[in-house]
Amino acid sequence: MKISKATISSKGQVVLPREVRERLGVEKGDEIEFVLSDKGVQLRPRLETRNPFLAWIGAAPPLDGEDTESLARQTRHVGMSEEDLTALRGGPGARVIRLEACAEPGSVAPERADEAVREEAAAARS
Repeated sequence: MKISKATISSKGQVVLPREVRERLGVEKGDEIEFVLSDKGVQLRPRLETRNPFLAWIGAAPPLDGEDTESLARQTRHVGMSEEDLTALRGGPGARVIRLEACAEPGSVAPERADEAVREEAAAARS
């Protein structure tokens, strides 16, 4: 861990050292946030609070007079296999584990998939 120092001016201003500015990815005019917690102060670039994708909602006209809901209903499962559709129709709580790479060396055999998932979860908790 590298420690950099700066001096607070009479106006309460601080010049961020170049290494800190580069690490944060901030430039002249960018805003930063000071996050206070019990552990100290965190300095981070201010994130854009406005979602740029919101500007695109409703920008395209509906196709052939359809509304978004019916278009989504028609295209939601296009390209899914029957096996995937059957698993999906199992409803909430249906446990589906897809192991595409079981033939690769070091991969988990399908019959041990549940056991491997439980071991991984236990390791993550500890």
